[in-house]
Amino acid sequence: LLKGGQEALRAPAKPTAYVLLDGFEDWNESVRDGSQLAGWPTRKVETGILKAIRAVDMLLQMPVLSGDIETGYSYSPRLGKVIALAVAWSPTEAVVFSEGLLESADFRPHLARLLISPGPLWVGHNFKYDSSYLRWQVLGGYWPTDGALVNFHDTMLEHYCLDEAKGTHALEDLSRDFLGAEDYKYVVRKYARGDLGYENVP
Repeated sequence: LLKGGQEALRAPAKPTAYVLLDGFEDWNESVRDGSQLAGWPTRKVETGILKAIRAVDMLLQMPVLSGDIETGYSYSPRLGKVIALAVAWSPTEAVVFSEGLLESADFRPHLARLLISPGPLWVGHNFKYDSSYLRWQVLGGYWPTDGALVNFHDTMLEHYCLDEAKGTHALEDLSRDFLGAEDYKYVVRKYARGDLGYENVP
């Protein structure tokens, strides 16, 4: 954004999400091809643990990664589940690990490797929340000494340090203010409202 200036806001590059499944999940075809919203990222769906392992190997070679999770079933990191983990290595490319992969006993050691290996600096908004879920679901509550759950920048905390008087530092507010992004919560509100969580969003 800094290099592209206002031009980056007017004509952002079309992002691509490489969605990795464990091979047994029943994903709606509109989610597979991204047709439910034309402005959403292009989706390239891959299945199988071997491809997911290769994705982990690739991600660990990158200097900076941006991570985000979606959670469901409970707001407690000890009781809830991570239902998707997205990891971006460039402004327009991200890998999305599905719920099936995140729960796979065969893939779990490689997911742990992604989270505790030294190397990439992780960046995330409110990543203190994400890291607590990942620590409990993937590492069983273990406190690592290196890796994503230790070596990360939390843009929510950083924005608070820059402007503590603003009153809100939520992702939807900052993405709107800085990038002109639409309110993504408006899109999912009809699926996740009241007692319904993000596990109900297609």
